[in-house]
Formats: sequence, structure tokens, C-alpha cells
Amino acid sequence: MKRLSSVILVSLLFIFQSVFAQNQQISAELDSIWKTDQGIRMELIQLQQQGKSNTLEFKDLIGEMKTQDSINQKK
Repeated sequence: MKRLSSVILVSLLFIFQSVFAQNQQISAELDSIWKTDQGIRMELIQLQQQGKSNTLEFKDLIGEMKTQDSINQKK
């Protein structure tokens, strides 16, 4: 019985460590997605405030944002 308890405890610790590591990885990936998205949006807002919403730079950023959105949906 004591051995079974030890095996169960070790198994639970292993599972906890795996889940914790996985959560950290997911959190880091979500942070990266958010930072990229916000960076693009801030650039778009700045260009818009400068009256440059009809420029090639603005259109390129829109395209980049759409590409990032489609990549993020696949993740």
C-alpha cells in the first residue's frame, strides 16, 4: 500500500510538472502573438493619425495584420 501511494504521488508530480511547463509555453506563445498584433495596430493608428491611411505602408501593414491573423487562427 505504501509503495502504491509513492507511485501515485510520483505520477501526480510528473503530471503537474508537465501541465505547468505546457501552460508556460502556451502563455509565452500568446504573449508573443499579442505583442506582434498590438505593434501592428499601433503603427496603423499612428499612420492614420498622420493622415497616411492611403499609403502603401498602411496597406502593407493591413496585409501583414491579415497574414498574422490567419497564422494565429491555425495555431
